Amino acid sequence: MSPQPSTLNPQPLTPTSPWHRESYDAFLNDSLPQLLAERLPLAGYRVETSNQTCAVTVTIRNGNGEISVEFADLPYPAEKGTFQINGQEIIVVPLALHDQLATAEIHCVGEQIHAEIAAQLGAAPDHLPWDAALLTAWLPLTTWVQDYLSERGQVLDTLNWLSEQRHLRAIIIPDAQNLITPGHFGRVCPFETPEGPNIGKVLRISVGAEIRDRRIIITDDSPAAGLGVNASMIPLLEHDDPNRLLMGANMMGQWLVPPDPEPALIQTGREPNAPNFCCGRNLLTAFISWGSDTYADGLVLSASAAQRLAYPHELEVGDKLSNRHGAKGCVTRILPDAKMPHLSDGTPVDLLYSFSGVPLRMNFGQIREAILGRIAQRAGEPALCPPYDGPAVKDIKTQLAAVGLPADGMEALTIGADGPALERTATVGYVYWGKTAHLSRFKLMADQDVAVPNGRGEGLQRQAELEFQALRGAGAFKVAATVFNQQTSGKPSELPTTLRFATLQDRLAAGGIRADIENDALHFQFATPEGETLTLAQPISHPWLADHELSALGVRPEMSEYGPLVEANARLERLMESQAPESLTANAVDQLETAVHAYVSALVTPADLRFDSRVAYSGRAVIVPGGELQLDQVGLPAEMAWTFFGPQVAEKLGDSAAVEARTPAATAALDEIMAAAWVVINRAPSTSPTAILAFHPVRYEEPTIRIHPLITRWLEADFDGDQVAVYLPLGVEAQEEAAEKLSVVGHLQRDLALIESLSLEKDFIWGLGALALTAAGRAQIQAETGIDLPSPAEANTQIALTALKVELLAAKGIEIALETLEKLRLMGEETVKMSGASVSPFLGSSLERLPEPERDDPERWRAYVAQCLEQIFSRTDYADNDLGVHLLSNRTRIRPPQIRGLTWLIANRDPVIAVDGKPFIIRNSHVSGLTPDELNACVVGSRAGLARVVQQWDQLMQGAVGRLGSPEIHVLARARRAEFPGVVFARAAAIGERDPLTDIDSQIFVGVQSDR
Repeated sequence: MSPQPSTLNPQPLTPTSPWHRESYDAFLNDSLPQLLAERLPLAGYRVETSNQTCAVTVTIRNGNGEISVEFADLPYPAEKGTFQINGQEIIVVPLALHDQLATAEIHCVGEQIHAEIAAQLGAAPDHLPWDAALLTAWLPLTTWVQDYLSERGQVLDTLNWLSEQRHLRAIIIPDAQNLITPGHFGRVCPFETPEGPNIGKVLRISVGAEIRDRRIIITDDSPAAGLGVNASMIPLLEHDDPNRLLMGANMMGQWLVPPDPEPALIQTGREPNAPNFCCGRNLLTAFISWGSDTYADGLVLSASAAQRLAYPHELEVGDKLSNRHGAKGCVTRILPDAKMPHLSDGTPVDLLYSFSGVPLRMNFGQIREAILGRIAQRAGEPALCPPYDGPAVKDIKTQLAAVGLPADGMEALTIGADGPALERTATVGYVYWGKTAHLSRFKLMADQDVAVPNGRGEGLQRQAELEFQALRGAGAFKVAATVFNQQTSGKPSELPTTLRFATLQDRLAAGGIRADIENDALHFQFATPEGETLTLAQPISHPWLADHELSALGVRPEMSEYGPLVEANARLERLMESQAPESLTANAVDQLETAVHAYVSALVTPADLRFDSRVAYSGRAVIVPGGELQLDQVGLPAEMAWTFFGPQVAEKLGDSAAVEARTPAATAALDEIMAAAWVVINRAPSTSPTAILAFHPVRYEEPTIRIHPLITRWLEADFDGDQVAVYLPLGVEAQEEAAEKLSVVGHLQRDLALIESLSLEKDFIWGLGALALTAAGRAQIQAETGIDLPSPAEANTQIALTALKVELLAAKGIEIALETLEKLRLMGEETVKMSGASVSPFLGSSLERLPEPERDDPERWRAYVAQCLEQIFSRTDYADNDLGVHLLSNRTRIRPPQIRGLTWLIANRDPVIAVDGKPFIIRNSHVSGLTPDELNACVVGSRAGLARVVQQWDQLMQGAVGRLGSPEIHVLARARRAEFPGVVFARAAAIGERDPLTDIDSQIFVGVQSDR
């Protein structure tokens, strides 16, 4: 990580990936013939290549001379390394054998196919009677190669130019033990890796490196050359956190290609002259809050900008945009230009992004891009900002003056051309945004039931064990029953049972166990399977009960274990009929026992005892905030609303044609029915009861689900593409229970402490803090809510508001407490919206800088940064347009990310990072710009942080699964907890045990009606 000067005259990238084809050529011309010579009596070998295929002729010696076989139509790669397989362009990603990339051997496609063939090709015995048929059977070369490419290859990502290049330059470390090692730098991009479980395992070859002779070789050791292709296109990346660079680089590969490319106003100079590369739009972006519409990652777009971004489909609410600095979010509202903020010259802003998102995400590069984009637009030409070579502050200020813009880069805004002015000046400038492939229209799905006419089932949503447990935790047993009790008729003499239980009955029967419901109880007994059976050549000890013999099994040909069972049984039958030697017969018996155990074990697994159902009248869609909703309402897309409630409308009107035509009368009836109904939304994973909530639905003519801002923490929503499932509880009892148990009020009645997590935070709490700074603001709060705030300094911290919510709840009850919180939210939303609060492009410039330590002594640097932080935190000049906005944020919030973000932006809160076991001093901040070495040092900690999130998520899920199941001692409850549930059922059958189905889990699983 030694510092190197980056180029001031960057050249357009022309990336290549020759290692794919070189590796395959080496396989064809070197390693394959060598392998054949080792395993076969090879006499000759020839390769002929064409455009997409090649032919290999293999000649071997036999007793009469030689024979030759041509293996034609072998796939052959294009120059970039892709194969045409079944009409698709396939790439095989190279594998690194370990994570020390300075020394790791790399296996590209040729080495991988060679290893596969070597494992399958046996050494031929001497004196085989070789002919063409035998050679083809012994060496099915074409089949082996095609199968490997089909099974192990990946369809090339051709969404845009960058997505294709990053796929061609991918590398996988399957057995990575370390997230990052010193050998990564210069060889693979430090930023481009997945965010999830594959973090540190899937990487991208740096533009200054290539795979050569089974190693990754550095060909250019400049810092910019150590970046991947995507990261090379991020200007001002030295101002961004590594995790945000990861997201920015990844999402650029998800941008849709527009019909009319528009180059970025701020470029790196590495942009290729290639079709389909320019996928973004330069949008005039204001970094201000627009209340609930810019909550978390929400974006507000002007109607004009939405038309510019209408590629290749019309932009709609819920569609996802991102910029090169890792800012991403869904469009929550499309406003007419006249309702957007305007510059003083009457220009409407294109996009609004909350100021609070920048310190939290530490991607200051977008602020610098905005101001430089504004300058470039005024100057009439793009500007170059190569990675690590962004302009100095003094140069930016000189450029601002040259084009007639304010010295601090912040401008006055009004609502509309002639509307009221926002109180503060704000950062407004051009940022390059792209529309990603996550389109809300194609994520919207809804269906009624496969059994309903016109019901296809594609949109039915899966609700599984975690969802059942969440409903159970909320006491919503009737709703759970309607969700999971999709019925099957069964025999006339039997009660209807759930599809899930019917499947279990069928699987148990195939294993020789009957499970019948009689008098609301479950009875078990051994019985010969009904229907088509496989009679065993010899009785076998039952895998679930050693002292019971199996002589026949039910036939389930759809199971992968069934074929080997049939083969083993037939082999034993043949040997027994031919009176074969006892040793052969005994071996065949062992094989049959193994096959029976595998088959029976697969008949009933723990997963078969879990709740898992496709729910009738269900769907899903992207969520966006709906600040106009009541707290007991949710906005549903019209398409979903008609799917759910269309049958009720038709019944009410007695006219299904009106529903099909969606007449005014039918629409009015729909809205009336919806207003009285309850729907349930579910945000997976359902690790808490509040993941499932009930609301009155409201119809919206957009493909998204709108939720009230106060419940976002209950649903863990941040509006960057989150989706929720939604379903309609069927039946009067389920509807009543949804209102009683799953509404916001119902959840609070069950657990009053939940009021603490109703989301009066982020921009809302900033607005309340700003309002409370003045006597007039405090008087307004008192007049509208009856709350008398103690003092400006303490009035609206999250701690104070949490205490206030609890106090309101105790003193005035749930309904009044919720009404008061809603009034506070609306006041905070309006205050922050009109404030114009923003992020200065020269953040921290009002600070008087303390002298830095002269030596790289870790303790001195820690002490220095502590002084800097106190210098920031002790300030209370909230009106200051540089730091005042963020000082107020810190005073009103208790969540560490906000404080950490601001200090990292300005003063670098953690100045000492361990690199290779040694302390590394980071002198700069994200605002001033990190050096290449400093940014690389930050990568280590950032990647470890992402890995911890993944690990915590896994632990959360494992813990949730570990808590599943009822503590009851009866058969079904025991089986649901068991690792080998078949053993539980077999013992119950052996002793004639009866399950009374007294626990609610078993009742719902089986389908027996409960009074609970």
